[in-house]
Amino acid sequence: MTRLGSYIVYAPINVDDLSMTIRGHDSSKVFLLPSGITISELPEPSVEEASSSRNHGATKGSLITVALQIEISSAAINSDSVEAAKALVISTMLKIKDGLNFCDLV
Repeated sequence: MTRLGSYIVYAPINVDDLSMTIRGHDSSKVFLLPSGITISELPEPSVEEASSSRNHGATKGSLITVALQIEISSAAINSDSVEAAKALVISTMLKIKDGLNFCDLV
């Protein structure tokens, strides 16, 4: 991992849309919504920061940033669509946590 971090970028696509595109059909109607994660290295705390009571026991670590794009019609925004989006975010975070063997997810 470089100082800038590691990136995973992906764009889920419907199997039928993928098949049509592979067969040479018009791909302009296929919507790709890229999503992804970055893992950035956190800097080592300075001696002063590490010894302060507020940062007692601070250690070097990583910051994970998740970006998801979800297509929802403005006419369809209701509590169900919000809950579905929330469930997707939580599910994604838990899968990342499990994949990286995190014991704590803040």
